[in-house]
Amino acid sequence: MIPLWDYNVNDEGFIPEWNYDVSDYPEIPRDASAAAITAAALYKLSTYSTKKKVYLDAANKMVNSLLSPNYLAIHGNNKSLCYRAIYL
Repeated sequence: MIPLWDYNVNDEGFIPEWNYDVSDYPEIPRDASAAAITAAALYKLSTYSTKKKVYLDAANKMVNSLLSPNYLAIHGNNKSLCYRAIYL
């Protein structure tokens, strides 16, 4: 099944059912957990695709970002492995 928003998005006059206004969000929250999961999926996808380098480059860029001081927690300063992550 194709979601409604995916199916109709290119139709002339299409108006989404939600009222999204980017000005309502001065800062876009980041989720390191989602980035790590996406990077893992891209690594896996690269093993099945003829565009291996494209997927590897994207995954490596995400992982390098997660390993930067913006996301990687410093040992002893935080009980978490990374900042801005969601833990279940």
